[in-house]
Amino acid sequence: IATVTRDITPNLIAESALRESEARFRRLVDSNIIGVIVCDCKGNITQANDAFLETISRTRKELVAGEVLWHEITPLEYHALDQKALEELRTSGVCTPFEKEYLRPDESRVSVLIGAALVEESQDTCVAFVLDITERKQMEQALRQSEERLRTVLENMPVMLDAVDE
Repeated sequence: IATVTRDITPNLIAESALRESEARFRRLVDSNIIGVIVCDCKGNITQANDAFLETISRTRKELVAGEVLWHEITPLEYHALDQKALEELRTSGVCTPFEKEYLRPDESRVSVLIGAALVEESQDTCVAFVLDITERKQMEQALRQSEERLRTVLENMPVMLDAVDE
């Protein structure tokens, strides 16, 4: 009787390392510091953390029901930018982070910075990180308006000084 034995230690080590890596990634996703989604290149968001769902004012129930599709929550003027990012994903495996907006159910918009990478084993599944930058965009707008008011005051300063001299 011949006995065949095989050392499965390398497999056990690899499985353990994979479980640890998955646990680290899950902690990152569950920390809700930043929105994280898993999606395919057709626009189906298959997984998302609470931070992302809160950003776009959607529920987990809507996500599970397949009602959260990235091309439907993206305003039309950003579709070309999304297509460019998809092409970059397909050719290099990652896309350069870019700014866009998402539509909420009440039709309000949220500004985001998004970056994505293909999952190594797939040419269709990617992980994207979504940062809500609405507050930053509002501060930038307020600063531009303040600068414009200052510019107007400075441009009118000679006229105001002439009026005082008279």
